[in-house]
Amino acid sequence: MIVLFNLAAHVFIGVLFLINFLTTPGDWWALYPAGLLLLSSLSIMLDRKLGYKLYAFTMATAFIVYLSFVNWVQTPDYPWILYICFPLLWWPLSAFFGQASRSLFFAGIASSSMILYYILLNMFWETGFPWAIFPAFILLWWPLSIGVARRPLAYGVLGTLLSSVFFIAVNWITTPEAIWAIYPIFALIWWPMSIALYKKPFAFSLAGSALLIVFFVAVNVLTTPLTPWAVFVIFAVLWWPLAMYVYWHKQKKRHSF
Repeated sequence: MIVLFNLAAHVFIGVLFLINFLTTPGDWWALYPAGLLLLSSLSIMLDRKLGYKLYAFTMATAFIVYLSFVNWVQTPDYPWILYICFPLLWWPLSAFFGQASRSLFFAGIASSSMILYYILLNMFWETGFPWAIFPAFILLWWPLSIGVARRPLAYGVLGTLLSSVFFIAVNWITTPEAIWAIYPIFALIWWPMSIALYKKPFAFSLAGSALLIVFFVAVNVLTTPLTPWAVFVIFAVLWWPLAMYVYWHKQKKRHSF
């Protein structure tokens, strides 16, 4: 079965390159499907025959070689392979360390080294914009998830803080004249608040109403300070805790008899 798949893959690759040569010889688009087929064929041949450590090392090396070749053929003046090769090296490293790769220590070392790598690339290669904050934000979720994922409230609080700092930084760097970070931060605050108060409907309604009021007042002041439209929203929002209080009070009286 594997031999038939490999034979069919190689025949299909030959057909793709023939079509590419006959139709658009200046643009080698066949490299992309051909690379995927070759990597899939290699993965099938290696699977279950070698240990996972050797499998990860071989596949990571194959990916780097293939992407480097595509980079050299398509865009030799711009080495975008630099952004991919270092993170790929952590695949065989995680396989080598085995169970230890699931630890907080390994996650911290791996994520911090990759963040430092992208910061250095940002400083010495792409200096026009501090783009390193985007991969740094994604990579920080790795140790955070391993460290506190089993504690939902702590995970929600720390995740909200991390995301809020990220959005504030992006807002300040890209468009400091427009304070748009309050919108995703407002949505994120509901995450830990819901975890903390989901068993207390009345307390949740009070906290939620206070959050909504603060949010709409802030938006009103920042966007249209001369038109106090937030009072209408506040009036509607206050019905939520009022309704919850009436319901809670009736339930309390019913259980008292």
